[in-house]
Amino acid sequence: MASTITINGNSLDLSTRQMLAFSAAANTRYIIIRSREALTDPEKGKLISSGVDITSYVDTNTYLCIYDSDNLEELRTRNKFLDHVDIYHRVFKIHANLKRRITTNSEENSPEDAPGALSAGIPFKDGTIPIVIGLHAQPKPTTEEIVRDLITGNLIKYKDTATYPGRIDTVISPQNIWALEAIDSIQSVTVAINKISQAEASGLI
Repeated sequence: MASTITINGNSLDLSTRQMLAFSAAANTRYIIIRSREALTDPEKGKLISSGVDITSYVDTNTYLCIYDSDNLEELRTRNKFLDHVDIYHRVFKIHANLKRRITTNSEENSPEDAPGALSAGIPFKDGTIPIVIGLHAQPKPTTEEIVRDLITGNLIKYKDTATYPGRIDTVISPQNIWALEAIDSIQSVTVAINKISQAEASGLI
């Protein structure tokens, strides 16, 4: 089995990951599990009885799940058919294609030490980029709360934002994109290709 998990174009090398402590999932309710083989119905039933809610299939034998307990070690030890159990890491959230449009001063790509700068790939003349924010299943905070907090934090503007089931369409400055990684309800951040096409037609690029 591959030693990496790839989600949204971002690969995490499992060989460099240490097993997490019992409290590792305290700040998130979203985890990824990878089974040694395709999950059978009895195995899925065992996971459900353990409090795991499988929401989507994200990579080979790899599933994105909701798990409201913070005891990942219990999942590992009680379910030997699982090859890997971990939190849904920030590194997965911003799509690799979007990351390539942004340059930063930090290898960590974090909002604290990476203010961000424009690269040649940013489409709008005003320096902003249209994005689609994909949300996890059963988001907490809710879509409306996320939008409110992003507007209050001056990360996005109300006039640029529209909400749909499971997603938020908006426009954002590159230096603000990294702040989205910290929001637990966000699953993915991708470039809004349709908005780029519209911008080309309107002369905004």
